[in-house]
Amino acid sequence: MPFPLFALGSVAIAALTMVATTRLSRRQWAPIIVALAGALALLLFNGVVHQNYVLDDAFITLRYSRHLADGLGPNWNSSGRVEGYTSFLWMALLAGVAKLGFDLVVSVRVFGFLAAAATWIPVYKLWRLWSRETEGSGIDSPVVFAAVVVGLALTGGVGLASSGGLETPLFMALITSGGYLYLNERRSGGLPWSAVAFAAASMTRPEGLIAAAVTGIFKLASLRHDDNQRRAVAGVALWAAVFLFLFGSYFLWRFTYYDYLLPNTFYAKVGPSSALFNRGLAYVYEGGLRLHLLPMFVGTAILLTRPKLRHDAAYLIGLCGTMVTAVVFEGGDFLGRSRFLVPLLPLMFLGGIAGLAMLLKSLAPRRAGAVLIATLALGLGGLTLLQDAHDPNLTVERETHRERKLLGTWLNEHTPEDYTIGAFAVGVIGYYAQRDVLDLLGINDVVIAHTDVPRMGKGVAGHEKYNVDYVFAEQPEVIVISDGEPNPVPEAALVATNTFVPALNKIYNDSRLLQTYQLRWLFLDGSWFSFLHRHDTVANLHGPGLVGEQNFLRSAGDSSAGGWQTWRSTLQPAPEGILVSSTEIAYATYHGTADSELRPVQGASYVALAWVKSAEDAAEGDIEIVIRENGTREGESFNIFALTSDWQPIWVEHVVTRPNVERLDVTILRLGTAAKPDSFLFRDAVLMSAE
Repeated sequence: MPFPLFALGSVAIAALTMVATTRLSRRQWAPIIVALAGALALLLFNGVVHQNYVLDDAFITLRYSRHLADGLGPNWNSSGRVEGYTSFLWMALLAGVAKLGFDLVVSVRVFGFLAAAATWIPVYKLWRLWSRETEGSGIDSPVVFAAVVVGLALTGGVGLASSGGLETPLFMALITSGGYLYLNERRSGGLPWSAVAFAAASMTRPEGLIAAAVTGIFKLASLRHDDNQRRAVAGVALWAAVFLFLFGSYFLWRFTYYDYLLPNTFYAKVGPSSALFNRGLAYVYEGGLRLHLLPMFVGTAILLTRPKLRHDAAYLIGLCGTMVTAVVFEGGDFLGRSRFLVPLLPLMFLGGIAGLAMLLKSLAPRRAGAVLIATLALGLGGLTLLQDAHDPNLTVERETHRERKLLGTWLNEHTPEDYTIGAFAVGVIGYYAQRDVLDLLGINDVVIAHTDVPRMGKGVAGHEKYNVDYVFAEQPEVIVISDGEPNPVPEAALVATNTFVPALNKIYNDSRLLQTYQLRWLFLDGSWFSFLHRHDTVANLHGPGLVGEQNFLRSAGDSSAGGWQTWRSTLQPAPEGILVSSTEIAYATYHGTADSELRPVQGASYVALAWVKSAEDAAEGDIEIVIRENGTREGESFNIFALTSDWQPIWVEHVVTRPNVERLDVTILRLGTAAKPDSFLFRDAVLMSAE
């Protein structure tokens, strides 16, 4: 969906929700129902309709969940143990879903939406708690609750969390629930359900331990204000015992199973350095501006002036402030939309908007003036929240997801089961390929994650670790180097790679690479996928659309070919392709023919690919590649390319239009020039099935 259309629709839903809530504010349940209905509609519009894709990293967790459901344990590969998922609770929940036979990709989106929406329950409960204690303060207006849930639903990070497949919405729901339960228990006592919520949050993300620690400190600090010290101490002890029993049992299992105090993701992404701190500071600064964290902290601080809410405000500031500080030291995150800050937004939005509403009420403007001020504030705030959902690359990201699924499925169907696949983006490919996967960035590899690298913190979070010697020692059979591209990646471009990912640069520029691997190409659904294939395993891999090394056709030495080149095949190409030439050949001295009893099939798709360049002393110009059926122009397919002095791929796809075609002729023609020998060179010409 185009962003302007999304913005227009979001503004319309938000405005109607707020107007209806205001008009119905004097009724009991109507404004709450309207606010929830509008927020749910916005959340669907923001996440499912507008953003509408599952993040690559989410498929990492899904792979662990499927392995656990299949009896392999919570492990990345068929052997070895590594904790490459960050959220045990999310992974275990999805493993249960997989065990029941449900589709994990659909389930993760459904659960994400439900968890995001469920967050509004503790938001409502805490708002009602404050409303009863501060009647007439402005906090008790249903417009406050509506503004919170509408603002959350407008936020890009919340929308992405609800549909993106990561554990963020579950963590957000648990942190918000834990905060409400603690504040409610402080008033009414009862069982320590907040300890259960924070234990679950700590099993969802390690940062949950920070929330639990802050809550524990506030519980201890409250002891000196309790008249019944024995009862208060017993309550704190019970709270701590419940938390330690639940989280401690999990941690004891996790530590004995994986041998590390923290998930492998922490070691792959975090390392003590000033650069990491600066990157985290920039992350919080940028996200804080988009999400209005400063005015929300200010609004929450205003609640300190209300004696009955003073402790609550201090708790929210302490809890959220500490967790924001932790994000700084973690170095932020490479995923957009402020993922690490999103779980704090429900409590911060409620505290901030409640405080600002109380301030507006205390200024005692006339009702019309108050409505105007509130409308302008909420409108401007809501509009600025929309920018967090604006991502011009959404279409590209969804297409990348489709391409990786396509490649992963092909690898699953055509590679031997004992293959190991090396990749930089391992989520979607690893989930669909169902082969052992060497994670070249170390998220799911203990050795790479624990390798010290220079300039840690100065790159992109999660993309800094590498260990080239280890990768060449492991020697995966395949290394994926590209998503779908309009053309194959040439060897010259590969060895000259220079990107923001050090691991990619180090591997591709290593002299051992092309000694160990050969560059191969795969044509699927109109796109070219390039990958490295270990030399000694090339003969083991076959499949439709794959350029192979088999069936070489050598030069026939036909010097009468003139200013064009044709190679001809009467067979339906084998899955690995028909490689016509593997050496540089002057176009004027080559003509080759391959015969077979098989014929091209009507309706089937075929691709001719060759690498060409201008000869050393020849001028650059244009070049044409053509496929013809039985040598006639009827049903001809062609592409025209600019000829340069560097090797470049030229290719054309052709769908056979007629029955009983005996051969396909492929011609490479230099345009706009006389037929001069050696005016261009071509190599690695291949005619292959694209099905």
